[in-house]
Amino acid sequence: MTAKIAIASGGTGGHFYPTLAIARELQRRQAEVTLLVAGRHAAEQLALAAKNGLPACEVPAFRLPEDLLSGLAFPARTMGAVAAARRRLRALCPDLLLGMGSFAAVPACFAARLEGVRLVLHEGN
Repeated sequence: MTAKIAIASGGTGGHFYPTLAIARELQRRQAEVTLLVAGRHAAEQLALAAKNGLPACEVPAFRLPEDLLSGLAFPARTMGAVAAARRRLRALCPDLLLGMGSFAAVPACFAARLEGVRLVLHEGN
């Protein structure tokens, strides 16, 4: 049976390039891998994933509030990002989600817990 693994990443290259290396190794070991990217660099990361032959899709991310207005919107943004990640996980049906650190992976990690998907966290810092 082939393992289906989703990897949540985003943020900077310090999180994303290790994600690429792990994804390629998992594919080499016959796992079915899908990247879930988020954050400011998601478009670039989608292109890099495609260039490396890795299926990928964008999921929403959120940042911590910086002022009162963004603080008021924070709960709704958080719930919306987690709900979107839950829908994506339901469609993918992964056996495991690997969270690669950065704020961009948080919604997918919360979604994995809510969906009963096994969660493994990697933090290289």
